[in-house]
Amino acid sequence: MTRANRLLYAGGIVLGATLVLGGCATQPTEEAPAQEDMESQASQAISEAESAVDKTRSQTGDWGLWKSTLGILDNARNSFDQGNYEAAIEAAEEAEWQAETGLSQHSEEQVQWKAAAQAAKNQGDFPESEWAEAPSRQAERPAGEAEQPSQKSKQVANGTLNVAPSGERGTYIVGSGDNLWDIAAAEAIYGDPFAWPLIYKNNSGRIDDPDLIYPDQQFSIIWNVSDDAYNAAVRHARTRGAWRLGEAEASDMEYLEQY
Repeated sequence: MTRANRLLYAGGIVLGATLVLGGCATQPTEEAPAQEDMESQASQAISEAESAVDKTRSQTGDWGLWKSTLGILDNARNSFDQGNYEAAIEAAEEAEWQAETGLSQHSEEQVQWKAAAQAAKNQGDFPESEWAEAPSRQAERPAGEAEQPSQKSKQVANGTLNVAPSGERGTYIVGSGDNLWDIAAAEAIYGDPFAWPLIYKNNSGRIDDPDLIYPDQQFSIIWNVSDDAYNAAVRHARTRGAWRLGEAEASDMEYLEQY
């Protein structure tokens, strides 16, 4: 190899090395904005998911929220904290979709509920007299329940609550427009709408679908329940998930098997 060739060869090596080193030096500058962009996208996705969940909860009282939605949203937050922004975005978008779908389903099912109730009324399954509020009417005893003399009766929610002298239990007569959520929310019942599964569990033989109850049905109300039973009821109400009018959901049946 001549001296000129050696110089050209050496120069090529130096030039190649310079290009390689130059490329390495500029690479971090190119990745940094991309990483920041992913973080911003993930933060925005989580914020939108949280807004969708809050909207569904406020408009449906948690009835429209799917059982898995809150867990998926927590996964999005955890992934974000760990710097896994791609996973955070994916989970947040899934939580947002579930929240929006749950809200839509709840609206549709409310329409179905009203139609089903009206159809039952029109077909004579529930006479007009049974659809009118009757706060002064005394409840008949549920089958198998002993007579409770001198009960105190008062109007609660849309119906009537008869309280036994012991004060540990009572009988609620469902009024027109009632639902388990509103009944449980009444101060004279539990003062907590999320406690509605307690009514469902204590009257499972009288309630085919907790989303569909009828005027003049009579439910036993039991106040002396354990903390475990109360917490289980609230947990079920908050995580029940999607529901379908006219039938008990699988999660409802699982709840009934507890405690």
